[in-house]
Amino acid sequence: MELCIVHYNNELNGSIQCPKCHCGNLHHVKVEIFSRQEDKGEVFNTVFSKGTQISIDKILEASDNPSSRREGLKIWFTCENCDLYSALNVVQHKGETLLYWDDIS
Repeated sequence: MELCIVHYNNELNGSIQCPKCHCGNLHHVKVEIFSRQEDKGEVFNTVFSKGTQISIDKILEASDNPSSRREGLKIWFTCENCDLYSALNVVQHKGETLLYWDDIS
């Protein structure tokens, strides 16, 4: 089954939909940025949480990074309709920018 991430209202605007209930009323509550040089082991993880919490950590195990080789971005959302808490991942791979939701099963 193909999962729709963005619903386009017209040619210029689109809205992100909940991967579970397809509601468009999502709130972003946290952003994680994973920064590293290509294929290097160490990763810098910067987290911006709702409010004023900011943390920057150097991590050696990049298992949370959505990209296996480069930078990655996770935007965490909560859904007004079904209360799902999940991350939309943005990844660069061979010149393309890929979007996918964390596994919600």
